[in-house]
Amino acid sequence: MGKLITKEEIKDVLDDLRKNVKILAVNGCFDLFHARHFNFLKKASEQGDFLFVGLSSDDSIKNKKGDGRPIFYERERAKVNNAAI
Repeated sequence: MGKLITKEEIKDVLDDLRKNVKILAVNGCFDLFHARHFNFLKKASEQGDFLFVGLSSDDSIKNKKGDGRPIFYERERAKVNNAAI
């Protein structure tokens, strides 16, 4: 918990969880983190036992939102999201 993991590592985590655990997943850029992001993640975390937060890659954000984005790089965005949950 509280660290970046790869897609491959997600399978290992899921294998360790019991079948009756409610697992949720959300994804987003979370580039300019604001109160709506915080509320969204907080509410999502309350809906189950385990929440995966996927962050769009820096390249993905640049492709979708153009040059000059992301404003904050992946590692920084991951730290902010981890602290918010």
